[in-house]
Amino acid sequence: MRGRRTLGQGSIYRYGDQWRALLKWRGPDGKVITRSQRCRTKAEAEAALAKFRGIRDAGVTENAATTIDMLLTRWLTTHEGDIAGSTLVQYEWATRHITKRLGSLRIEESHLP
Repeated sequence: MRGRRTLGQGSIYRYGDQWRALLKWRGPDGKVITRSQRCRTKAEAEAALAKFRGIRDAGVTENAATTIDMLLTRWLTTHEGDIAGSTLVQYEWATRHITKRLGSLRIEESHLP
């Protein structure tokens, strides 16, 4: 039996006589970004998926407009596949309470060490 990829790792599957690499993630603005590519071989699809992960990971830098709410939401989305269900519920609860007061504060204004 094949193992599943963890959330956020993308997928590779047969598409007719070709292979397809697909990766979805949320951008800093919360919108879903989708990248896909059809490939002749599974190895090419693996390489395309690695390229997409690099594109996604390169966009992690914070800019002047990034808010605490955006940062926490992105962190939860990125790590939800690596966290136990009960822990994720606690993190989501804490995030809701933090963002009520501080969510609109920009990272550059937060004066965090």
